[in-house]
Amino acid sequence: MAQSRALPGTTINNSIQGPNGEPVFRVHTFPVQPGQRLRVVFEEVNAQWRQGMFIATEGSLALANVSSRALVRWQDSAPPGVDIDVVESNGTITLYNVWDSGRNLGRFESLKATSGMLVEPMEGHGWRYRCNDIGFNPDFKKLVVRVDLVDEAPADASS
Repeated sequence: MAQSRALPGTTINNSIQGPNGEPVFRVHTFPVQPGQRLRVVFEEVNAQWRQGMFIATEGSLALANVSSRALVRWQDSAPPGVDIDVVESNGTITLYNVWDSGRNLGRFESLKATSGMLVEPMEGHGWRYRCNDIGFNPDFKKLVVRVDLVDEAPADASS
């Protein structure tokens, strides 16, 4: 049986920084529990090529009729907002921005030298990600995505 690769933890990209010196995340993780729901909303795209988000957990995510450890949602082919159910999880969600430049470099491109996201907490219910794909003059508007936690996991019946 093939062993799956471990998901990366939160990672800072030290090659670039935000316009006010804020850290740029290559990878962002946050806590979740089975039974929670993520709402992924594409708010803005300003890029010359296809943009998306990689979303994964050590467990299982469900979207419509698809169940998988990892999902890639593309801005140009997904509805503006989609709900993803956390079926099983090790307790974290892993996210990072992806893109397809059309250079046939694989399924998608990600985690390059100048790629990353500015991460803004959203008043106790999620995060906004302002993404840069490649380039040393980042504007962090290539893709803007909001990820909300919209449902809480059921309370533990034993408590």
